[in-house]
This record gives sequence, C-alpha cells and structure tokens, in this order.
Amino acid sequence: MLNTAKATYEMFGLDVADCTQRLGEVLVAQGQYEEAAKTLTAAMASFEKIGDLLSWANCAGNVGNVLGLQGHYQEAMDLLKHATSVFDKRGDPLGAANCRGTLGDSLLM
Repeated sequence: MLNTAKATYEMFGLDVADCTQRLGEVLVAQGQYEEAAKTLTAAMASFEKIGDLLSWANCAGNVGNVLGLQGHYQEAMDLLKHATSVFDKRGDPLGAANCRGTLGDSLLM
C-alpha cells in the first residue's frame, strides 16, 4: 500500500514538474524572460525533490538559456556546466551536447 501511494505521489509530482517546465518554455517563447526564469527554477526544484536528475538537467539547460538571454552570462555558464556534468554522468550525450551548444552561445554573447 505504501509503495503504491509513493508511486502515485511521484507520478503526480513529475506531471506537475513537467507542466511547470512547459509553462516556463512558453514564457521564454513569449519573451517573458524574468517570469520564465522563476517558473523554470520552480520546475527544477520539483525535479530535484522527486529525484529526476535528467529532467532537472534539461530544465537547468533552459534556465541557463534564459539567464544568457538576460545578460547573466556567468550564472548561465555555471548552471550549464553543472547540467552538462549531470548529463555526462547519466549517459545522455544528446542532453550534454545541447547544454554545450547553449554554453557556447553564452560565451559568444
């Protein structure tokens, strides 16, 4: 019974975190960078809380992108490097490559 309850909680936690991340992505597309950063950071916290590190890293990549768009280059680079290391450790070369691409964009700014 406890395992079922835990699985249900984790499922809903993931759904809420995913939805929050998607909302943040929409805000980025609308150019609402400050609100997007807040929303995506909330999603990151949710992913971390439920232990979904790959989703955390994906969301961190989005936050890093927004920080770069806002001119917060050092903060963006620090977060993107951390996200890249998570992708590398978890064996996700595509995620790591995407973060490295965003990191490169931040360095060009």
